[in-house]
Amino acid sequence: MAAQVIVISGFLGAGKTTLIRRLAEACWPGQKLALIENEFGEVGVDGAFLSKTGLKVRELTSGCICCSLAGDFAQALREVTGQFSPEKIVIEPSGVAKLSEILHSIHDAGMEPFCTVTVCDAELCLDYAESFGEFYLDQVKNADLILLSHTEGLDAQSLDGCARHLGTFNPRADILAAPWDTLDAETLLQALDAAAEKRREVPALQGGLGHMHHHHDHHHQDHEAGQVFVSWACRPACSYTPEQLQAAARALAGGSAGDILRAKGVVRGGEGWLEFDYIRGHADVRPGSAQADSAFCVIGVGLQPERLANLFPTEIAEKRLQWEPF
Repeated sequence: MAAQVIVISGFLGAGKTTLIRRLAEACWPGQKLALIENEFGEVGVDGAFLSKTGLKVRELTSGCICCSLAGDFAQALREVTGQFSPEKIVIEPSGVAKLSEILHSIHDAGMEPFCTVTVCDAELCLDYAESFGEFYLDQVKNADLILLSHTEGLDAQSLDGCARHLGTFNPRADILAAPWDTLDAETLLQALDAAAEKRREVPALQGGLGHMHHHHDHHHQDHEAGQVFVSWACRPACSYTPEQLQAAARALAGGSAGDILRAKGVVRGGEGWLEFDYIRGHADVRPGSAQADSAFCVIGVGLQPERLANLFPTEIAEKRLQWEPF
């Protein structure tokens, strides 16, 4: 039996990695699972987190599945299928990828998705829909299931408004707005099965995916000219304290280093490892598992690399920059 291909999409910091962890541990225990992850930037971070769940992780960095990494993506699909024979293949595109183009790449690789899930930050979805327009909404419009994250601080009226707004762009998709700690395995599995039913209806609704996609079109030209996402990454050789990471987060929120949409990392601490997550002014520092080495990745618009480097201790093993137009 062919593996089920499940796409977990979502904008930067929406919670894709957290959802994949939850699905692997609660919904698919004991199953043979493979993850193909496409991170924007030279340094991958999430693969180290997810490998702890038992997932066989294949990371693709330094490009986008639907463009410069198209051949790598097809090869990755062949590798995980031939070497591991997984029951499920989870594809986690970069948060700055267009879901419609990811679907074309899957189709071009000779496979079809079981379903697509888009995770939307309930606190930021209205802001992002306005700020990034069609670029952000492409992930909404091509989802079979929309799962709202970061709902804890919102009242019922705000959640309903977010769901209604997203529903205007994709009335076909189910929208799940419950707090994640209330979503048990049965609820999540039922939601995925319902999403799979909707995915089977897509060819009839949209005339099929066809072969009209051209890879050279992937420059997001339907957005304001000159805007770019920038990824700044480093592999620090030194250790950090939680207080240092929180101070770095406050500096990121101040805006002097650019418009920071997302920052994440796993680094050595004084008595173990620390995981760092930053999303638009909100930071989380928590204990982490030991990794091969430390890594930070910062993504945003108009980043200032010198100022970013100054936010962290200067004992840096590696730094790189990557631009992606949208």
